Amino acid sequence: DPLWRNLANLLWVLHGLDLDTPAALDARLGPLAADGSPWRASARELQAVVALRAGQPAAARQTLLALAADPTTPPGVRDRAQRVAAQIAVPTSPPNPGSPAPAAPTGG
Repeated sequence: DPLWRNLANLLWVLHGLDLDTPAALDARLGPLAADGSPWRASARELQAVVALRAGQPAAARQTLLALAADPTTPPGVRDRAQRVAAQIAVPTSPPNPGSPAPAAPTGG
């Protein structure tokens, strides 16, 4: 049954987070994250985890925010996506070496 096969793929990714490459994990998650998939929300949540593991916090945050904004996302997943996205620090681009450093705040 495709439903059970897809669940097995989802669980394979979950257990393989520390063992496999992000590319291999994403390849398994791609079909599961497609619109209309019953595992879409869980697969997208795992895509964000894979992005974090791959050192891509901006991509992870974007995926989680989209998941949180999707009205078809189950409430528990939506809430968790919002909370995790809020905790992801997205690095800003390094300052241009030729530009002056930002002024320090002054006490007032």
